Amino acid sequence: VTEHVYCVVMAMYAQMGAFDDAEEVLQSMDEIGVTTEKGLKAIVEVCAICERWKEATAYMEEMKARDKVYPCSNTYRHVLLACAKRGAYEAAEQIFHDMKESGIPYEKIHFSLVRQAC
Repeated sequence: VTEHVYCVVMAMYAQMGAFDDAEEVLQSMDEIGVTTEKGLKAIVEVCAICERWKEATAYMEEMKARDKVYPCSNTYRHVLLACAKRGAYEAAEQIFHDMKESGIPYEKIHFSLVRQAC
């Protein structure tokens, strides 16, 4: 089974709101040694879709530490949206600042989502 298949399965679980199942897929990937940037990006997207911003930020930090890779602008947007839906202003503000410090280009939508979290 390829990493792509695992990521598709995680995306399916995300659409079902099955965060725990998606996390099990990631653990399976780790066990067989196929977790890479793509797999970590997929689980961050799952977290965002399931409005699990705390888990999303933890996986984003793991991405940076493990692969020295930063999430893309779109991933940040999804995580900020999850924060906004949960009213997590402080988290949204910190994520936005991390995004800027990482050199990730931001757009009006990113700032708007931080404001929406208030």
